[in-house]
Parts: sequence; structure tokens; C-alpha cells
Amino acid sequence: MKRLVSRFLLLFSMALAAQLPVGYMLDGKPFEARDHLARSLAEKVDVVYLGDSVLESLADRDSDRRDISQMLAEHLDHQSVALVSHAGYGMEVYLSFAEYLSRQPAPPKVLVVPINLRSFSALWPYSFELDRLRLAWGDLLGVGLYRPMRGLRLLPPPPLPAPKPGPGEEFLMGSYGEVLRPVHFRLEALRKLVQACRKAKIVPLVYVTPIDVVQGSRLLGPGFREQVARNVEVCRSAAGSLLDLSAAVRDPGEFIGYEHLAQRGRQLVASELAAALKSLPLDRQP
Repeated sequence: MKRLVSRFLLLFSMALAAQLPVGYMLDGKPFEARDHLARSLAEKVDVVYLGDSVLESLADRDSDRRDISQMLAEHLDHQSVALVSHAGYGMEVYLSFAEYLSRQPAPPKVLVVPINLRSFSALWPYSFELDRLRLAWGDLLGVGLYRPMRGLRLLPPPPLPAPKPGPGEEFLMGSYGEVLRPVHFRLEALRKLVQACRKAKIVPLVYVTPIDVVQGSRLLGPGFREQVARNVEVCRSAAGSLLDLSAAVRDPGEFIGYEHLAQRGRQLVASELAAALKSLPLDRQP
């Protein structure tokens, strides 16, 4: 029996060693978000700003083509801001970045974390397991073991793509109007993110990104705004505290769709975040 076990372990080790370069060849594309973050940390960045596609949205008419992080930096005196964003990123990916930051010798003073309420819906079928593995284990193991772990079902299955909703009322209700339960896995990730930040003496600034509640209320009635407000409070309970900007942008013309922002919308978010940042205790105490 011992000989069989030894042979099995030897074969497993050989297969694993062979898989690492194969996995890197298949999945080892550049990890631009992580690499940009590493460069920013080397430059002693003060504020790391995580985000999804909302952070870099532009309207064709915008004369100011800066993203929200660049607008935010303009408001801050002697503090640098690094944006780490990718379309579809959600709270479990933000948690992996927070844990990565907590292991660094010079973490930022502040981690800005947006909550996109649509990310709690079935209309957000993104998980980014490979990115999370690379953040946790580095490229050699994270990339090399990604396919074997998927094959052995050691990773959670990716979310199933939801049926594409119709425009208007159906999309608004499916994205933002459903009841958010405290047991949602992304809320659990938010709780862990706040804990990781505090343990590393990074100040978390969590905020809810704007959605078009004016248009939503027009199409679905006042119950839509009320449900959004209730969902924000569920998020607040998970985060401990947050900045609620869900209804901060009142002009439907400042939205591209229902959550991406045109120029004045981005400026408003940047201004609100700057005010919140200036009120934070940045002595790195939990």
C-alpha cells in the first residue's frame, strides 16, 4: 500500500510539474490590472481605487475625457490615486485585491471600493477565478493550476449566463430592483474585504455607485427607489459604513444606460469621494 501511495504521489507530482508550463502557455496572458497596481505600489501610491466599467465610461459629447479616478486626484492635495479596474469586476475580485494589498510591504493608505448594485443580480455572470488565483498564489501556481483545479472541480462553477432581459422596465428590475439578501456571497466578500483592510491598517472607503433612479421610478413607480434604498442599507450593514451615491446623479441625461456616467456625473462622484476622503482618519489605525 505504501508503495502504491508513493507511486501515486510521484505521478501526481510529475503531472503537476508538466502542467505548470502548459497552463502558463494557455492562460498566461498579461495581468494588466495587477501589474499596474504593483507599479503604483512601488511608487508609494496613497489611494488605490478599484472598479468596473463604470469608472471609465464616457459619453460621446464629453469634453472632459478623464475617468473618475483622474477627476478625484485633482481634488486631493499631495495624494496620488491609482485606478485598478476591469469590466465585470465584482466584490469577490475586490476582496482578492484587498488581500493582495494586505501582504505588500507598503500598502496604500486608502482603498476605494465601489458597490455596483447590479453586481448582486443574475445579470452579472462574471467571476474571474483566474485573476483571483494569480492574486492569491502568483503567476506560476495561479496560472499553472487553474485548469487542473477546474477539471477537478475544486473551483466554484462560473455563474450561468442569465437570459438577456428586455429594455427598460425589465432590465431595471432585474438589475437593481430585486430584494438583496444579507446572505449574498458578494456581501460576504465585502465583509471579508473590510476586515482585511483593517487588519492591514488600510482605510476602506466603500460607496454605492449611482444608478438612474429617476428613470427607474418613472418606469416602475416609487417602489423602485424605495427598494434601491433598502438594498443600500443591506450593503451598509455588511460594510459597517458606506457612502451612498446611488441616487446622487439626478439628471437622466448624465447616464449612459442606467449606471455608466457622462462627464457631469463622473465629476459629481469624484467631488463626493474627495470630500469623504478628506474626512477620513488616515493614520492607518483600524
